[in-house]
Amino acid sequence: MRRLFKYVFIGLSVLLGLPFLLVALLYVPPVQRAAVRTVCSVVSDSTMQVSVGDFRLRFPLRLDVSDVCVMTGGDTLCALHTLHVEIDSWPLLRLVADVPDLFLEDVLFRYADTTGFSIDVRLDKASMASVSARLKEESVDVDRIVLSGGDVDLKLGMSLPDTADTVTTPLAWKFKVEALAVDDILYRMQGAYKESFLTAGADSITVGCTSVDLGAQTVDVASLYLWAGKVAMFSDTSVVVPEEATPVTDAGISEEPSLPWTVRADCVRIAGTEAVYALEGHIPQPGFDIDYMQISSLALALDSVYNRGSDVAARLQSLSLVERSGLAVRDGKAFFSMDTAVVQVDDLQLTTDNSVLFVDLSADGSILSMDKTASLGTSIGLKAGLQDVALFLPELDFSLSALPFDAVSLDMKVDGVLDNLRLARLYVELPGAADFFAEGDIKSLTEADSLSAKMALTAGLDRLGFLPAWIGGEVAHEISLPDSMSFRASIDFENEKAVRAQLFLGALQGILTLDADYAFADTAYRIDTRWREFPVGAFLPQEDLGLLSLSLSAQGCGFDPFSDRMRADLALYVDTLDYGGYRFNDLGLDAALDSGIVSAHILGVDSAVRLDLNLAGRLSPSEYTAHLAGEIDWLDLKTARFTDDSLTFSSSVDIRAWANDKNEYSVKTRFDMMGLHLFDMDNRFDHIVVTGDMLRDSLDARIDFPGVQVAFSSPAGIDSFISRTTAFSDYLQKAVDEKDFVPADLCALLPDFYLKGKLVPEQVVDKILQENGLKLDSLDFMAENALDRKPFDIEAEALGLSFSSFSTDTLTAFLRQDGELLRYAVRMGNTPETSELLAQTGVSGFIGSGEVYTALRQKDQKNVPGLVLDIDTRFSDSLLHITLGPNAPTLGVPDWSLNTGNFIDYYFDGRLAADLLLKHDVQSFSLQSGSLPGVDTIYLDVENLRLAPILQTIPGTPPVSALLSTTLATDFSGGYPMVGGSIRLDSARYDGKWVGNMALSLDYRQLSSSLMEMEAFLDVDTTRALSLSVRYDTDTLSALPLDATVQIPAFPLSVANAFLPDDMARIEGVLRGDVSASGRVDAPRLNGRLSIGSGKVDIPMIGASFRVSPAVVSMSDSHVSIDTFNILGPNNEPLSINGNVNLNDFSRPYLDANVNGHNFELFNLPKNRTSMLYGKAAADIEASVRGFVDALSLRGNIVLLNGTEATYILRDNNSLPGVSNYGDMVVFTSFVDTASEETIVPFQPVSGMDMLVNVDIGNAVSLSVELTPDGNSRIDLQGGGSLTYTMNALGDSRFTGRYELSGGTVCYTPPLIGQKLFSIKEGSSVVWEGEIADPVLDITAIDKLQVDVASGGSTRSVQFQVSISITNSLDNLSIVFDVAAPNDLTIQNELTSMTAEQRASQAMSLLVYNTYTGPSASQGDLFSGNPLNQFLQNELNKWSRNNLKNVDLSFGINSKGEADGTTRTDYSYQLSKKFFNDRIRIVVGGSYSPDDNSADALKENLVDDIAIEYKLDKRDNMILKIFRHTGQETILEGEVTETGLGFAVRKKLARLSELFRRSSRRNTSQTTQFIQP
Repeated sequence: MRRLFKYVFIGLSVLLGLPFLLVALLYVPPVQRAAVRTVCSVVSDSTMQVSVGDFRLRFPLRLDVSDVCVMTGGDTLCALHTLHVEIDSWPLLRLVADVPDLFLEDVLFRYADTTGFSIDVRLDKASMASVSARLKEESVDVDRIVLSGGDVDLKLGMSLPDTADTVTTPLAWKFKVEALAVDDILYRMQGAYKESFLTAGADSITVGCTSVDLGAQTVDVASLYLWAGKVAMFSDTSVVVPEEATPVTDAGISEEPSLPWTVRADCVRIAGTEAVYALEGHIPQPGFDIDYMQISSLALALDSVYNRGSDVAARLQSLSLVERSGLAVRDGKAFFSMDTAVVQVDDLQLTTDNSVLFVDLSADGSILSMDKTASLGTSIGLKAGLQDVALFLPELDFSLSALPFDAVSLDMKVDGVLDNLRLARLYVELPGAADFFAEGDIKSLTEADSLSAKMALTAGLDRLGFLPAWIGGEVAHEISLPDSMSFRASIDFENEKAVRAQLFLGALQGILTLDADYAFADTAYRIDTRWREFPVGAFLPQEDLGLLSLSLSAQGCGFDPFSDRMRADLALYVDTLDYGGYRFNDLGLDAALDSGIVSAHILGVDSAVRLDLNLAGRLSPSEYTAHLAGEIDWLDLKTARFTDDSLTFSSSVDIRAWANDKNEYSVKTRFDMMGLHLFDMDNRFDHIVVTGDMLRDSLDARIDFPGVQVAFSSPAGIDSFISRTTAFSDYLQKAVDEKDFVPADLCALLPDFYLKGKLVPEQVVDKILQENGLKLDSLDFMAENALDRKPFDIEAEALGLSFSSFSTDTLTAFLRQDGELLRYAVRMGNTPETSELLAQTGVSGFIGSGEVYTALRQKDQKNVPGLVLDIDTRFSDSLLHITLGPNAPTLGVPDWSLNTGNFIDYYFDGRLAADLLLKHDVQSFSLQSGSLPGVDTIYLDVENLRLAPILQTIPGTPPVSALLSTTLATDFSGGYPMVGGSIRLDSARYDGKWVGNMALSLDYRQLSSSLMEMEAFLDVDTTRALSLSVRYDTDTLSALPLDATVQIPAFPLSVANAFLPDDMARIEGVLRGDVSASGRVDAPRLNGRLSIGSGKVDIPMIGASFRVSPAVVSMSDSHVSIDTFNILGPNNEPLSINGNVNLNDFSRPYLDANVNGHNFELFNLPKNRTSMLYGKAAADIEASVRGFVDALSLRGNIVLLNGTEATYILRDNNSLPGVSNYGDMVVFTSFVDTASEETIVPFQPVSGMDMLVNVDIGNAVSLSVELTPDGNSRIDLQGGGSLTYTMNALGDSRFTGRYELSGGTVCYTPPLIGQKLFSIKEGSSVVWEGEIADPVLDITAIDKLQVDVASGGSTRSVQFQVSISITNSLDNLSIVFDVAAPNDLTIQNELTSMTAEQRASQAMSLLVYNTYTGPSASQGDLFSGNPLNQFLQNELNKWSRNNLKNVDLSFGINSKGEADGTTRTDYSYQLSKKFFNDRIRIVVGGSYSPDDNSADALKENLVDDIAIEYKLDKRDNMILKIFRHTGQETILEGEVTETGLGFAVRKKLARLSELFRRSSRRNTSQTTQFIQP
């Protein structure tokens, strides 16, 4: 038994000890390594390989593993460098796993599947401390987890349908982590289709106590802190992401919805974080860019964060960040909650540096699904700083800074349900400028088909005048907004049904109302608007508009004018319209469109516009017709302020137009019985016709106007004409680019056409040409191509052409095809009266075959050539080859020698090569290539070239004379031109006036394709006057495109005198200074200074001299400062100019200057032989000039001071005829016919100048006008007044004011009569009411005469007052003579009983004869029997012979007795003038008798003899005469008028037989022709 127990004991011991032995063996390292190898071998197969580097298990449960690696398919699935874990053994017995320490190092995990999903985890270190897992309770507690270093790469895979048919039971485990620390781990995620990329990391993330309940699906976090985070997300919008596939499920398996997780966080803090969101490849734009947001310094504090499914809640305690654009959020607070019942935002407040946002919102949770019954209530307050707004609208940054306020305020409140929202308040304020208030209702917001709204808007537009300038561009100049406007509007909108709008706008005193509605279903509309004295001009100041009152009503349906359903009616009535200072009244338009039929009636009953026109037409998809007909009874454009000149128009109008859908058109315009008053001429035209037809197979246009006829036709239709014209233009451009073309090919591309016209300026056309400085007798032109197979040809001929300083009798030109060539010529011919030098001038030649030949010719009236020059230019691919000859050139003078084989080659890369030598005496012109090999240099040497003879042969050249000498060299060796040398002008004169000896030295260097340098020096009369140094780079990327310096040591201002009119000014002085320019060429920065030394200005016209005091004008950064620039008058008192000029914008310089002068003497000089003024005049002057140069504003005051005694002398041609210096009373000029020339200088207003100048004249100012140089006839004025001159930006000027005369005299000495002295009556005046040249005069001057009057056989001395009254305006001047005897009642009564005409006769009798004849004497008695008759006749004829040049004038006085015993005195004259080298003589004569009381007798007899004599030959032998003579014949015949035509032959004879002898002399005529090339 004992043995049995022994064996049993041994057996049990072995059985019980074997496990312990086996366990003990596990702690033996060889056993552990063998077990690990066995396990790795068993686990490993062909798809997976497992390896463990080292495995160490220590008692009881302390495990260390290293170098673990699991590989699949050659790739590492996971790897572990070090694993250390300790597990308490005894708790395991209670199913509790306590792990005091767990450490991992260098962990790697990789996984990928077939959907593209992959994850790659690398972790440097991971540790967990105090881990306790209770298996029974299914809970895990961890005291601390630390993750340090590493990264996680996640790539999402494509979504696949879920086909699993298993139902999983959620786990009930609970996890609790007291602390979690994550340091330096980078997370990267890529979308399945590479549509997005996310990178996130942080220096430190700390998570406080965290509990996770898998069963309850809750996560509770006590705190989360993130420091120095970096987050970046990039999206690629070019990637197309397919829609997800619909999951495939088993219909037999019921799926219970999973419960949502609940996440709570008590505290979340983020600090020092940076974040970026951007589109892939997007370049950040200035300002806030939604496609590239970059945030720095992000700090966020959240409390009470809660999330369960769609339920969210959180409280924002603080928020701050700085965005890349500069937007800085300094603080943010809010509470946000959202669940299925309610969405709420409480006390949201965001604060930036410049803005504040407040939001409160409460809504039903169903609002997220756009439930129409969901309630909504929100209020929003915003103060948006414009600096923040500029960040979102960077293109408006500069504009926003120019606004007169720095923030915009908004207050809005909305409540209701989505289906019926109430906008309780919307208030927007622009501080100091405007405020807007709106309220209304919005219904069916969720249903677009039923959407409707009613809104009311009120606005106070206080000061919006800044808005046009803020918008800029053309709006700034064209639109203005007045202050204190009011605005109201209401809108009633029903989507797809109807909309109605009512509007009210009040501006100044005007009102605008609008009532309109529109129905969507049938496109019916109605518009009614009323304008009452609405100030349109206040909105459009540039349009010269004023107030507008109108009513407009329109209604209809449809908008397709070609549809049969469209109806439209319009009624417009303009009650008043102010335009250009004129008010239009009663203008109306009625129009209708019904099923394609158009009708309209235009009516005007204004005093300036009276018309009655009717329009009828038809519109269809294939054809359109219109017919406008009616009467324009009166159209007065001057009264209507459309023109400054008088222009009225009346006519019958008939205009017919037709078009179709094939682009064919026809217009026929006809004006019948047109009346036109223009340029003070009444014109009447029977008809004016303009027609045009553009059909598919032909074109035709004609103009028929008096003096203008133009006809055009073409067999090509409009499409063909346009296509061939386009082909012609393309070929021409290609020919220019390729430097060669074939004229025949070019002309063949032109469409066939014929154009012919003739212009013979008559009346209106002639006046229009003259107003533009052009005179033309006639113009004929013709152009054709290929009609009847004729070649291309253009011809023109102009007769009597003159403009500016150029004039010619005949100008012809042609351009015509001649086979493969184009021949051309422009020729000018003149008579001796027009030009002695330019008798024949022209250029002619041909173009073709790669060659252009030009012949220049000029001859004078003696047929002597002044210009002969032949130029042959040949083209090739790379150069132009130019040669002169073969004829010897004539350049002012003949016999210039020309070298054989001369040439000038211009290469298209900019190089030159030449061998040209022209010589004449000491004059030479040489252009030669250099001879050194490898050096590409051109030398230009000119010696003593006389410019005047050459320039005189070229029409229109300036009157310059000088000797030109140059030594210039141009080097192309470096690939870019280098120019150096000198240019000299010796004895330079302009129009015969001395300029000086000018010398220019030049050094130009082209350093690259964009960079150049230049230095230049100018000497005047051997003295250095100016030096220039420039460096210019055209490269737009250059840091300094322009760097220039100008030094002016001593520039003589007298150089300008040659270019000024002799009597205008003479300048003396020296300009000194230095100026530098740098920066961009379009906006250079100018710096420097300028000064004038010994400055003086002489004005010969008034004989005054002004000195310029030494002053400096400085420039700094393109700001020119003028500091006390003084102009000294004769009394040394200064006229000071102060101010500055801003040149930052060279296209619009800004000027700000003041001009002040006190007691400034305008002149102070004694009487002399040359000046037109003497005496002295002083004034106080105060003026300011401000604004851009194209919109200057000038304001000034000028006071002509008491003590001013100024006398103006009429000299030479300024003298009055009939005084003592008598020039030609009638001036005739010869051109081609007897018409006199006029030099037309069109008025050019000062564009953009706004002027207001007040002129005050002191009461003690004395002004005189000497009518003769000796002063015997003069006018002395005394008086004062206030005058105002204004001019607006459009050039409209006004001169207003009154010059009141307090006294003065008129001393007048007519021939033979003696000096007469009239005293100007106090109260006389000169008044200006607008036009400076048309004052209203009211002047009365009196001459007191002491005359002996016979009465009752005795005589007594009576004092008479002879008066001259000058009244009315200058264009309707009235001069009336009168006489009074205030001291003698008897004589005064006699004068009172006389008519005004009789008193005028008595006044003349007193002035001429110092005799009073009484009321019984006829006018004839004044001179009857007077012994002075013969004396007066002789003296008058003597006076005319001595004083009148180029005209013969004789007088006659004849007295004879009448049958009734009275004596009749006749005064006669005869005036004759010769024209055209005395070939034509015109004689005009007439008579006047004061005994003829009838005014008709004066008209009939004043010009009663007219004769025109024409010499048929130069020898004065044959004369043709046309005459009309009126004279007294016999008593029976009375007065007889003879009219006839006569022919006279005069010949000197030595004997009678010579009268019948024929002359053997033959008349020869000289013809002129041009040499054809």
